[in-house]
Amino acid sequence: MTSSKTDFLASWGAVVLYTLTFVLLACGVVAIYHPNLQPALDFAARESLLQTTEFRPEPLEKNLFVLAAVTAPFLLLFFYRLLQNALKKCAPKTIAYFYGISLTLLTLGLLALALATFSRPAPGDMALFQYYTNDLYAWRHPILYFLLGYPLFLFLTLYVRPRLSLKAPRLTSALQWAWYALLLVFLVLLAIFTPSAVTDAARYSFHFNAVFASQAQACAGHALLTEGFRNTYGLYPMFLVPVFALTGLSVVKFTALMGVLLALTFAAYFGFLRLLVQSRFILLLGITLVAYYTALAQLITPEPDPYFQAYPLRTIFPALILWLGALHVMKNVRSLYYPIFILCGMATLWNLETGVIISASWWCLLAYREISGESWKNAARNIALHTLKFALVFALVVTAYSLLTRLFYGQFPDYRLYLSTYTVYKNGYVMLPMPLLHPWNFLALAYAWGLLQGSRALVNRTVTPRTLLVVFFSVLGVGSFVMYQGRSHDAGLWGPSKEVFFLLTIFADDAWSAFTRQRGCNKRLPHTALFLAAVSPLFCAGIFSALGDLPLMLATLQKNLVDTPKITDVGVPRNLVFLHQHTQPGEEVLIISGNQGVYYAETQTRGAYATGFTDMFYFKEADAFFKTLREKRVKIFFEPGASAFFYSRVDFAKQVNDEIQVGRLKEVAENGSMHLLVHP
Repeated sequence: MTSSKTDFLASWGAVVLYTLTFVLLACGVVAIYHPNLQPALDFAARESLLQTTEFRPEPLEKNLFVLAAVTAPFLLLFFYRLLQNALKKCAPKTIAYFYGISLTLLTLGLLALALATFSRPAPGDMALFQYYTNDLYAWRHPILYFLLGYPLFLFLTLYVRPRLSLKAPRLTSALQWAWYALLLVFLVLLAIFTPSAVTDAARYSFHFNAVFASQAQACAGHALLTEGFRNTYGLYPMFLVPVFALTGLSVVKFTALMGVLLALTFAAYFGFLRLLVQSRFILLLGITLVAYYTALAQLITPEPDPYFQAYPLRTIFPALILWLGALHVMKNVRSLYYPIFILCGMATLWNLETGVIISASWWCLLAYREISGESWKNAARNIALHTLKFALVFALVVTAYSLLTRLFYGQFPDYRLYLSTYTVYKNGYVMLPMPLLHPWNFLALAYAWGLLQGSRALVNRTVTPRTLLVVFFSVLGVGSFVMYQGRSHDAGLWGPSKEVFFLLTIFADDAWSAFTRQRGCNKRLPHTALFLAAVSPLFCAGIFSALGDLPLMLATLQKNLVDTPKITDVGVPRNLVFLHQHTQPGEEVLIISGNQGVYYAETQTRGAYATGFTDMFYFKEADAFFKTLREKRVKIFFEPGASAFFYSRVDFAKQVNDEIQVGRLKEVAENGSMHLLVHP
């Protein structure tokens, strides 16, 4: 018991000392670092099409985040070793005394932090706790949950499940697999919607169109990164072109594929966690919590937001690499070494930011493994070899993509266009500062604890394949947190939260194992019981909410796949009828609308200008668009009501109307919302 208490004190002491040290370092940085924001603002005024008021550079905050991420592994290692050596000199009674005081202070401190962070105001005149739990069935029905759901969960978990597992293991296993299958089916089906569901709301014209418009143009024969064709979220459309060459492209087929990729993402997450988590019941709870809270709940709200940018476009490759990495490490499947490198290269082309993050995370795992198992000299040599192989494979992947683009489209891709999107964000576009007290504090704490597992294993020389993967996942979580750090909107915390929930699943499995399987005194340690008591309502809320919302999921499917497709006389469906009347498949046209991607795909037309409105960040792109409008004698479909293009400094609708006024364009047909314009 004394050794476990010592480890607890050294671990949490290291976290506290690191936090205090970082606060001091941050104060020093703030005192001496005064960045010049003017170059970023000059860039915005000179080159960006976007409103200059939307540029809020955050170099100080970004550098503080980098400082925290870089120093955490080393300082946690240092403080853990320091405290461990100091505590070894203490008598058992002294250890027990410090343990009791520390556990009390830690519990009170975390409760105070939770109260301070979750009571903060959030959008919609609600506290952050309500904001983050509003979509959970359990928190929409708190009395039902706490009086029936949670007590029933404890009864089934502690009494029924162990006996059922012993008496009917096949039935228990079958029920678990059936539940996983049901989750995957709902993930696929709830992602699907038809053009009739699309409106002028920002969740379609801004979010969905941002991923769909470039896919429509890629399927129509435009190659990304050629002829100025650029998008925001990566080269995924080029990867998917062969699929839609076989099936054809439409809103239904695209969303169905997104649903399939979403299900594959969670299947890969399941494969990864199944290798790490011993308790199959905790695994089921963890997967259900993440699938419901970060994906399903967002698809069954009254106004669902098809934010495919997050799921699956930014998650499919990281999930696959996590799963294959787990097989490589846990099962010693050495043949996966180079395929993982290849996937990292493909991930970077598919979506740059998540590709870089997962690649860096995998490199960190390889480096950590070398450091833990070799002398420093051999470790340095092997790390250099891993880096060289990584770079060579990445170069081969990029070369192969470039040659294929040249072969099929006649041009090499211009990778400067790929980076130009991030130039805008690097200069502060739509950035928001991080609040000091916020639920992100708990995400940071979970990542720090995961990194500490690696530090602790290094000190104690107990590094295992499981330790490697916990470190891998923690580094991935820190990398994913970059997206929230930049644009610190409350809604942005859903993205990196999935890594935290999965880490909690791993930590809960460790605690459950210590509490129920180990013999001796370890399982009686209070901190283990306190942790399980703290996370059990969260895990229970996931499966309780998923079960409670099954009728809502079925109703949403009825609405998306049966009721909504019958709408044909308003909005987008009516405009599609108009477009079909005036176009032919394969015809080159110009559609000026926030839902242009839907219109191009459903009519099988090709854009005379490829870059979508949600992807236009530069004046030169607007100039190229209007040059196309004036010089290419193609049909122009203009929807004024859906042409207020977000934060643009150029009023596209006004400029098109000006072209009509001076006689360079002529209206020949309209349906009340969309106008067909031609050159006289």
